[in-house]
Amino acid sequence: MSNLKPCPFCGSEASLHDGATKDACCCTNSKCLLFARLLYIPLWNARPFEDKQAEQIERLKSENQWLTELNRLLISESNQIMAAIDATNAKMKVVQPQKGEE
Repeated sequence: MSNLKPCPFCGSEASLHDGATKDACCCTNSKCLLFARLLYIPLWNARPFEDKQAEQIERLKSENQWLTELNRLLISESNQIMAAIDATNAKMKVVQPQKGEE
């Protein structure tokens, strides 16, 4: 398994363990808490907060796309309604009351 995520503490690259345990890794940054400390790869790659956050971002992107399309449709319909009102007013020759004639 070589799809290692960056170190969860410092963001540095991970290094696979060359010993008997092939399913362990550690951080390559000598100043990091996880430097030279072996961690089981599935635990190393487990980022439940990041995974949940990524799911929320995708959901919000989808909602934003839907709302953008809805907004576009509403603007289009509003423009059609305004055009119909303008056409009706032109046919009826509606005169707007002047100030004081109301």
